[in-house]
Amino acid sequence: RCRNDSYRATPDDPAVLLALSLVSLQLEQLPEAEKYLLALTAFAEQRERAYYYLGQVAERQDRPDQALSWFSRINGADFRTDATIESAQILAKQGDLNAALALLHNHSGSKQDQVRLYLSEVYLLIEAERYEQAAGVADRGLALYGDNVELLLARSTVREKMSRWDDMEADLRKVLELDDNNAHAMNALGYVLADRGIRLEEAHGLITKALQLA
Repeated sequence: RCRNDSYRATPDDPAVLLALSLVSLQLEQLPEAEKYLLALTAFAEQRERAYYYLGQVAERQDRPDQALSWFSRINGADFRTDATIESAQILAKQGDLNAALALLHNHSGSKQDQVRLYLSEVYLLIEAERYEQAAGVADRGLALYGDNVELLLARSTVREKMSRWDDMEADLRKVLELDDNNAHAMNALGYVLADRGIRLEEAHGLITKALQLA
């Protein structure tokens, strides 16, 4: 009731509309969120933000084509990379992996954006069980952007899928050189050692520390 009262009292306030839409999204009240977001599109400074969240609403309502339509309207830097990645994920779920990859390849942005695009491509290829291709993408990303922790973790996941245990271990140890409190890398390394029945004392210590950190 309070949200509806606020909407009636200030129908032309974009800050209120945005707040109401985000609260509705968090509460999974999707029709209400959609109503507020549609109203928000009337304000140029908030329009692309509204398009992005309208795409999320459509996706949650199992309307992937409408979600793609909303995401395609976004041209500004603030939401374009997020919209591109989410669009690629939708296309891959629809069985059109080639279109998903093309969308990622045609996107440009900052270094941080490019790393995210590489990561998205790696995980889409892992999901499709195209492990050799995923490993190649991770290699190219690391060649361009150095020892990026997220790309190293992604490549370690590919190498695990390919049973390249020594290479996986090397990636995880490199992550721990760069970030000695990375609980994910500790846990993964501990389990890969334990599963292989080697260096069990070290494995126990890694898993125990990872649990404490997490």
